[in-house]
Amino acid sequence: FNSDYDDNAYGGSLELGTELIPMNTLKGAVHFRRDNHAERNVGEPWTDNVEDTWSIAAENTFHATSRLDFIAGLSYDYQDVKKAEEYGTQPGDPNNMPDYIYSNKLTTADAWNYQGGAIYRFSPTGSTHATISSRTRFATVFERYSTRFGYAIANPDLAPERSTNYEIGATETLFNQARVSGAVFYSDL
Repeated sequence: FNSDYDDNAYGGSLELGTELIPMNTLKGAVHFRRDNHAERNVGEPWTDNVEDTWSIAAENTFHATSRLDFIAGLSYDYQDVKKAEEYGTQPGDPNNMPDYIYSNKLTTADAWNYQGGAIYRFSPTGSTHATISSRTRFATVFERYSTRFGYAIANPDLAPERSTNYEIGATETLFNQARVSGAVFYSDL
């Protein structure tokens, strides 16, 4: 195979925050991204895979004391495949020669994500934290539609992965010059 690729992506984010509610920092965000993967073998027509991903999130930090914060967050992610083209053989072609562009199944996926945690500041420059989160990772265009040069079958319905993550850690600045951080985490996929 002598393949050409032309991949591009664009998007944007809007984030807002307020401290109008006493002892709380409330934040919200909206993110958008469009991915376009174009490919061809030399001498064949270009095919496109286009997908949009949206994310809407909210997070609140409750300042329980001057040293202790509790954080809770929620987000909703949505993935929408707009185009999933493939160059191949027309069904019933007795010569079995690639000669047309067809569309793979277009899919959507969505997921809710959650997080919670606590941060304790034990000194002006040091803190400890503990967090739990449940997050989703959508399958990529390659994972859903690639046939791996004929060694696999495309799987447009490949479901998102979910992981539950646990972390505890600490950070401190030593001698007013070096910031030292460490964390232990466990992820259940």
